[in-house]
Amino acid sequence: MSDANQSIESTLLLDIVDSKWYSQLVTKIREILAGLSRQVELDGEALAAISAEREKLRAAYLRFKELSELAEPKEERAEIALGLLLNRVQKVKPNKSGFVLSDEEREAAQESGDIPAGVNYVDVSTLPLWKVMREVVRQAGQIRIVSLQNALKVFGIEVRRQTIESALAVHKKEFKVTRRGRETFVSLK
Repeated sequence: MSDANQSIESTLLLDIVDSKWYSQLVTKIREILAGLSRQVELDGEALAAISAEREKLRAAYLRFKELSELAEPKEERAEIALGLLLNRVQKVKPNKSGFVLSDEEREAAQESGDIPAGVNYVDVSTLPLWKVMREVVRQAGQIRIVSLQNALKVFGIEVRRQTIESALAVHKKEFKVTRRGRETFVSLK
């Protein structure tokens, strides 16, 4: 056989092999395209169902978010109030850091149902002072700074007058400070 014939035969052989590979590749591509098309169709149906269900739930979800936003400050206020109540002098024993409930007393209060459901006990000494002051002032309406300092002491929070005045200055949006002669009164805005 001549080199030309051999070259033609090998080219034909390569063309046959290439055409078989090409037909398999085209078949694979057609299968892939068909699979993708079917996947798009199925996903489209699923997304339509999801969108319909989401639209049904949207109003309830928005109401849930609204209620959560309304509940958040009330929960914080209840936790601070609970922390203050559990640290009050009348039911506690003094220790070196002030007046606090023992673990047994706190557990007894939780078991007796005196602590509202859904409210966690918060150690008021770990809270920002201005938040604790806000809750005390909320109950007092208007209170002298000296009386506020004494009230905080009753709840186990030892704080200097300057610290209270600093907290009032920083949180002007929360508190209204009124001076009458030598007396300084605090109320909520």
